[in-house]
Amino acid sequence: MTIWNRLKQEYKDTALFFRERLLRIFLILSLIFIGVGTASYFLFLSSPDTVNQMMQELAKSFQDKGLIDEGGISFWFLLGNNLWASAICILMGFLPFLFLPVLPLASNAAILGLSAAYSSISGMGLAVFAVGILPHGILELPALILAISLGFYLCKEMVKQILGRADSFLKTLCNVARTFTLLVIPMMFAAALIETYITPVLINACAGALG
Repeated sequence: MTIWNRLKQEYKDTALFFRERLLRIFLILSLIFIGVGTASYFLFLSSPDTVNQMMQELAKSFQDKGLIDEGGISFWFLLGNNLWASAICILMGFLPFLFLPVLPLASNAAILGLSAAYSSISGMGLAVFAVGILPHGILELPALILAISLGFYLCKEMVKQILGRADSFLKTLCNVARTFTLLVIPMMFAAALIETYITPVLINACAGALG
């Protein structure tokens, strides 16, 4: 079997695993993400001072992490941070019964709601927010939710393993690792490229048009 055929087979196996084991989890978590993000948006709208203070702290945390340098967004630091965050979501799944990956799901949704509220409060509007989020978010957010789904699935399989009702745990780990490698990493890579080199151009163009 050639490398190309092997790769195609790996993607077929990943697609089958996603449809049979992850799709339901992914859809439910996506709905929760949308719900928490929307609720956060309307909640933060009522507290402008809190929103401004939290956005300043968020921007400072990005700078402290090296995500923003003097020239703008740092691609490699952004990619590394997103991949590390995704990996942590999966590793949380090794703690049975707790389903900890739900925590980063809720926190990221709340941050998105906070950012949307800040755009409305500051006068930029949701159109500018959408321009700043959608180009890369259309890949980054599904990739993040997919990673969280993998962590959730892993936690569920850990519980089944403890209760003696699980399939081969090695097979579970292989499916999780393959999905992360073939889907999450490429999507995060493409999203980081867009966020670094395309999103700032679109935001500046949008700001110039509004100005």
